[in-house]
Amino acid sequence: MRVSPDRTTALLIVNLNPRGEETLLKSSVAQVESHVGPLRSRGLTVKVSGPAGFSRDAVNVFSSINGTLLLATAGLVFVLLVIIYRSPIFWFIPLFSVLMAEAFSRFCGWAIAEAGVTVNGQSAGVLPVLVFGAGTDYALLLVARYREELRRHESPVPAMRQALRRAGPAVLASGSTVIVALLCLSLAEVNGTSGLGPIGAMGVALAMLAMLTLLPAGLVIGGRRAFWPFIPRLGSEGADETHGFWRRSGSASPPALAACGSPPPCCLAWVASG
Repeated sequence: MRVSPDRTTALLIVNLNPRGEETLLKSSVAQVESHVGPLRSRGLTVKVSGPAGFSRDAVNVFSSINGTLLLATAGLVFVLLVIIYRSPIFWFIPLFSVLMAEAFSRFCGWAIAEAGVTVNGQSAGVLPVLVFGAGTDYALLLVARYREELRRHESPVPAMRQALRRAGPAVLASGSTVIVALLCLSLAEVNGTSGLGPIGAMGVALAMLAMLTLLPAGLVIGGRRAFWPFIPRLGSEGADETHGFWRRSGSASPPALAACGSPPPCCLAWVASG
């Protein structure tokens, strides 16, 4: 024990070895607090600090924030899907696919931790955000192409086959780039940061796999009816390279050009480049 010169403050050092076990860490700190608890009744201010105290507090914070992060991320994805597709039922298919990928990522995270990779509360909190973000992004790419193909094919099966042939390489390229970038974190010297690399890469890989397997199956089962009330009909016109609001906006004549009968050379160059 170390006592300050004015004898108003004392520091007692207790060596703990939780051996990396979260349960043992929390119980050890709680046992120390139970021993020093009676001192508070004597008018003393007692605090448990140090690496063990910091680690216990971090575990408690991240254990309570994981559920909040998951609910907030899922809620945001739900709102975005409803706004983008304007359908009261279609949001279920991509959201269910992402949820399955996130659930399986928890098991894979446990397997990675058993293999010796450091998995802390920070990694566990970032994992669902990565899975939801990447999964939703890849779902939007595939669904957009699938919706266009439904206007060209009578059956959902050939439409999905063509959509996977067109959008699949883009999803694979995007996911592979993110996975390689996340694996670079494995070179970090801090265990928490280096452990985030394999965990994040695994989450993105599972999201990409779910969007190329589970999501297409759900879309084919749902068929055209899943897009209700804006159902893509065979032969109908959609927002492609020749139709849609942005195409009409780009094709509209600028007011300045419409007002002058003979536009200057700079305007001609601008029109040519457009």
